[in-house]
Amino acid sequence: MHKNLFTVWRLIAIVILLPLGSLAPITARGAGAVVADEEIVVIDNASSNRGRIIVKDPVVQSGFQPADWQSPDLGWEKVAVGNLNGDNDMEIIAFQGGTLKAFDPFRPIGATAVVFEQTVTGGRVWRLIASGDLNNDGRDEILATHSEGTGEKLFIWRGDAAGTTWTQVYTETFGGQFRTLVTGDIDGDGKDDFVMLRDVDKLLKAWSGNNFSTLLDSTSGFVWTDIAIGEIYDDSTSKLEMALSRTGVLFQLNSFWVWRWKTTNQWEELWGEKLYPNFTNLAAGDLNGDGDDEVLLLRSVNDNNVVQLAIRNLSGASIRDFEPAGLGPGWNDVDAGDLDGDGRAEVAIIRDASVRYYPQPEINNDYLEYAGSWKSSFAIGNIDGQGVQVNPNLSVTPTSLSFTADFGGGSPASQTFTVKNDGNSETINWAASVTAGSAWLSVSPSSGSTGASGQSVSVTANPGSLSPATYQGTIRVTATRNGNPINGSPKDVTVTMTVRAQVLDVTPASLSFTGNYRGSAPASQAVTIKNAADTGTFNWSAAVLNSPSWVTLNPSSGSAGPDGQTMNVTVNPGTLASGSYSATIRVTATKNGTPITGTPKDVTISFTVQPPALTVSPGSLSFDATAGGPSPAAQTLTIGNTGTPGVVNWTASIVESVAWLSLTPGSGTTPANVSVSVNSTGLTPGTYTATIHVTASGGGVTNAPQDIAVMLTVVGPVMDVSEDFLMWIQDRSQPVESKLLYITQRGGGTGIHWVAGAIPAGMWAQWQDKMQAEPEAFTWTGKGWHYAGKAGVAEIESYDWLIINPDHGQVPSTMQVLFDAASTPVGVNHLTIVVDGGRNTANRFVGIETIVLMAEPGGLHQVRLPVIP
Repeated sequence: MHKNLFTVWRLIAIVILLPLGSLAPITARGAGAVVADEEIVVIDNASSNRGRIIVKDPVVQSGFQPADWQSPDLGWEKVAVGNLNGDNDMEIIAFQGGTLKAFDPFRPIGATAVVFEQTVTGGRVWRLIASGDLNNDGRDEILATHSEGTGEKLFIWRGDAAGTTWTQVYTETFGGQFRTLVTGDIDGDGKDDFVMLRDVDKLLKAWSGNNFSTLLDSTSGFVWTDIAIGEIYDDSTSKLEMALSRTGVLFQLNSFWVWRWKTTNQWEELWGEKLYPNFTNLAAGDLNGDGDDEVLLLRSVNDNNVVQLAIRNLSGASIRDFEPAGLGPGWNDVDAGDLDGDGRAEVAIIRDASVRYYPQPEINNDYLEYAGSWKSSFAIGNIDGQGVQVNPNLSVTPTSLSFTADFGGGSPASQTFTVKNDGNSETINWAASVTAGSAWLSVSPSSGSTGASGQSVSVTANPGSLSPATYQGTIRVTATRNGNPINGSPKDVTVTMTVRAQVLDVTPASLSFTGNYRGSAPASQAVTIKNAADTGTFNWSAAVLNSPSWVTLNPSSGSAGPDGQTMNVTVNPGTLASGSYSATIRVTATKNGTPITGTPKDVTISFTVQPPALTVSPGSLSFDATAGGPSPAAQTLTIGNTGTPGVVNWTASIVESVAWLSLTPGSGTTPANVSVSVNSTGLTPGTYTATIHVTASGGGVTNAPQDIAVMLTVVGPVMDVSEDFLMWIQDRSQPVESKLLYITQRGGGTGIHWVAGAIPAGMWAQWQDKMQAEPEAFTWTGKGWHYAGKAGVAEIESYDWLIINPDHGQVPSTMQVLFDAASTPVGVNHLTIVVDGGRNTANRFVGIETIVLMAEPGGLHQVRLPVIP
């Protein structure tokens, strides 16, 4: 396509970073009428898009849009282009595996798309493709080869005027496979010929496109790597020249040639040049617009200092040396084409990660680049013909509107849609009309003029007296330019209006109350009645189904809107028996006498009348008494019930009917205090138990009966003796001084009767534990202690010289202890006076250690004092 003049900047540092397809189209040099430019056809090699054919349109003229196109499927391996139906735009020919197919991305309005597809099977795959006008009818034939064992088979197809019916016009089978297939009029008859190169026998073979006769059949000592056909020499002949490259010749022979065909198997060598390292890829194009083609030479040498891309201008106007520096290795192919429609060819090269083209090779080395992942095959051709024209196009956004209105309310807020021309910058005339829903739908303005900036149209929906429902309307927008309809016209905007009914909402949907038997009413609870649709007020009334007396409503009717009205619900246990009760409140609502949506609504009530529960505290009683002492103080049982007081009758009784326990009163009504008394008189030490059984009735009382455990502990009195050690040291001549022991009791009373007698101190040590374990086995005989127990029988006499006076009595008592000095044995007399308090005494046996050290008159100095532990 033809585009405006532009200045190319050195953009590589920026453009190389752009993702696939992100390079913005640029504007071409020159001005004037629309002319055709050419596009680049590449194959994506990214893993996610591998084998997809993509058209790149580097230069787009104002008023046109890029010729962006991608194949619908993946897997394509090689591409070529050709004008297959003579419509002035080129089609794309591609193959993958055994499938060969043509694509027609762009075509004139009303034109039929080219249809071509050939498939081979049996392990055969397509290898080479090309196109050329072999019969000069303005339509290109398709040339292709596929593998045939170790060889190759060539096919040529010719299409009809529409490019939909194809006829095979030539085929030939070869014993070896070819490297290259190109077309061009090398014999000057106005019809394209075709040339093929083969490595195995270094063959260059050319056929006439007119009758498929052989023009050249020549072998060489070196492998031909590429051929480019073009008007390399601007002279009087109509023959196109062939530029050839070969490899393996080093510096000794020419690696680059330009030939002109003369006659069968004869040619002129117009140019030969020794170029090393050898160039491997060639292309021809008129870079300076002087009417002849320059030859582009490409090689891949692993040295950034080596020129990888060069031109040879062999005739016509001069052109600067185009040898971009620093290209580096890895470039796979080169081609030339008029990408900006200025009459001069641009240069394009490809490698795995880049498609690079030079917009002004005749002026500088600046380039632009499509970064990505690419297969090595690409082509240049005029894919979009005269360009993809950008015409006015009607755009209406949004294409649907939705309104919500309330029954009996006003119109909802207006909404807008935008009308604009999104095709180009021209001004269009538009008109909008309501084609459905005119009774409630209107637009403003209803017509106007706009361009790319757009114009807003206001849409109003008026529910008026419409009943609650959903309504559909349509606004049709048409647009013209110079009185002619434009693309995209007409467009419809669908409008939906929902007129919402008033909706009864009652919350909560259930209430739960708890009260006590014969108690007061629990706190009221609120029910909110409102219009959930936010559409004004309605009238409501509420009633309790079956009219139970224990439910009241306040108020029971009213008028509610979106903010709602509160109805208080009260329940009263009154004379209800304990248990669970339920009721239902039914709320109905109307607007202008008509029931509204959601009516009626029910609110369920659950009411639990809790029965009283018997309470008795404490849960047990414990008394302590001393045998022979006074009875302990009475204690109190508190009898009550949960919930409402005074509704439970109770009775208390003593289960065992023991004489020592009594209570008063024995029955009554809650709440009550029961005095519990014990009489310990005459009870021997020990533990006594009984149970008070409390029963209850009335109001379905629970937690009854209850048993209260009573325990009485009677302990014996404790006998206290004032001393636990007595000692005398004297001789017989000295008078004996008596010592006093005071015997009392603790624990109340004066009932301990005691006796006392002495035993050897060592015997006390033996008997002390037995006296605790077998108190009844020991008896005071008046002369000594008698034992008859588990260990047998023993008799211990008291001491005649020891005087205990008195040796028995009742507390409180004073006991005098002394001895007869004359009869007391000389030496240390170690004994224990044992006091027996009787069977009810807690510490029945008490021992008083006694030592009497007796010496002869005047002999105390000879006596060794005992060691008292």
